[in-house]
Amino acid sequence: MTKNQTCPYCGHVEEPNNSIWDEEGDSHHCTNRLCGRKYYVRPQYQFLGFEVDKYCNKCEEFEEHGACYCDDEDPREVVEGLALEGLV
Repeated sequence: MTKNQTCPYCGHVEEPNNSIWDEEGDSHHCTNRLCGRKYYVRPQYQFLGFEVDKYCNKCEEFEEHGACYCDDEDPREVVEGLALEGLV
């Protein structure tokens, strides 16, 4: 695999803005005026894992790196409050 989208016929390297980035792939015409041949491109991506952040229901923001923008609540108080409201 190549790091750049390269025409398999003439070796022309496409500019990033002309490259096919959709992982489904697509047909493409070489932008080299001397070639112009059609070929199929399927970019390959490496799965690196999941980045997961908590969501704070109080300030309604994602907690980046384990911190949110409001005071920390004791989870037991939240559950007790929900139980008093009949939601648990």
